[in-house]
Amino acid sequence: METTLHIRHPKPAAVDIVKEVELVLVLSRKSSESILINGDIKLTIIKVSGNRVRLGIEAPPDVTVQRTELQRRPVTIPTVPDDAVDTDTVYAST
Repeated sequence: METTLHIRHPKPAAVDIVKEVELVLVLSRKSSESILINGDIKLTIIKVSGNRVRLGIEAPPDVTVQRTELQRRPVTIPTVPDDAVDTDTVYAST
């Protein structure tokens, strides 16, 4: 469930500024404890070592689980100069 909170700031120069803030649920878990999401996605803390946490994720086959740093973003790369081809769109992870 995603919730958006609208915060109104004092009016500088008679202009309303609305800032959207996403609320985040923060939970504490110990090793081998779990969190259930939407009744069918289970996150289990496997191991905590220093500042690293190993997570186990159980989810239905139709649920995509992806590390955010590996999400694909479209990138436009120039190709060989040719009147027939301008640019190609490829996907790169950053």
